[in-house]
Formats: sequence, C-alpha cells, structure tokens
Amino acid sequence: MGINVHLQDERGTDLRIVADPDMLLPALLRRPEVGGSTCLRFVLPYADTTFNHAQVSVLLGELAGLRPNLDGRTRAFVDSIVGLAEEAEHGTHLYLKFIGD
Repeated sequence: MGINVHLQDERGTDLRIVADPDMLLPALLRRPEVGGSTCLRFVLPYADTTFNHAQVSVLLGELAGLRPNLDGRTRAFVDSIVGLAEEAEHGTHLYLKFIGD
C-alpha cells in the first residue's frame, strides 16, 4: 500500500482522502530533487506526517516544481493532492496528513 493523503479538521476527522493504491507517492518521494525539499523530504513511507496551513503553502510550491517532470498518471495523482492541499491552505483548522503504511 502507498501513502494515503487525508484532509483533516482539528479533531482529526477525515474530510477527504486521496488513496495511493498504486504506490505512486513512495516512488515520487525517491526522486533526487525531493531530497533538498523543505516539506516533502519529511514525508515518511512507514509513518504519519502532518502539515498545517502555513507548511502546506511551501508543500504546494514543491509539488508544482515536480509536476512538469511527471508522467500523466503521477501528475494526475499529484493534482489530487494539490486539491486537498489548497483546501488546507485556505481553510481554518485544516491539516494535510500523509498516512504511511
């Protein structure tokens, strides 16, 4: 199983989920350019990582930088994550949580 991405409220209630059954996110995180990132490098395949609205702003920039070099399937997956991240960035008491295996 891959790393699922959850948009959660302050109580940890899932509002939306982007599932990763094809393990696209672990493959993305192994890309060399992720190693120098501010946020993405801290997403762990076997643990949970949570970003608040301020951190999500940085994460969105990192995802935008990766996007042009991705295949169509991975790009569509990243676009789904971007949608959740934008909600977290503009919402109140919303968090983006990456849930590893």
